[in-house]
Amino acid sequence: MFDGNSKTYWHGASPVTERNAVTVIFNDSIEFEKLKITARHDTIYEQKKYQNIKLYVDGVEEYCTKSDRHTNAGEIITLPAKAPKLAKNIEILFPEGFEAECGSFEIVYKGNKVYTSSKTIITKHPVECLAQFPNFLHDKRF
Repeated sequence: MFDGNSKTYWHGASPVTERNAVTVIFNDSIEFEKLKITARHDTIYEQKKYQNIKLYVDGVEEYCTKSDRHTNAGEIITLPAKAPKLAKNIEILFPEGFEAECGSFEIVYKGNKVYTSSKTIITKHPVECLAQFPNFLHDKRF
């Protein structure tokens, strides 16, 4: 998910002992618009892994994928905010009881792509690095 190669993917721990999530925390507020993830590129073995994915912006649920969603391999899934909003904390929670699978990850805010797994983009909000990416503070739980 974070290597710039859409043909690789992040797979949560198996067996699942805790709900899989990705949290991005910015030092400064951004005007968040949407989050985009790319489904596993080769085969979708379990559709439920892409159903009921929840987007939280500063702790408030903004979007949830449909419980009957059908996802194709390599499909880009967009999780929009209800309206652009200032935020520091962006989190996605994958469905309870299933390992997450995500090929790429991108946060888009007003006029700028803040983070994408395919390239590093310089933003007007530089933050201290807590991983190999200079644009955000990052915490993965799985």
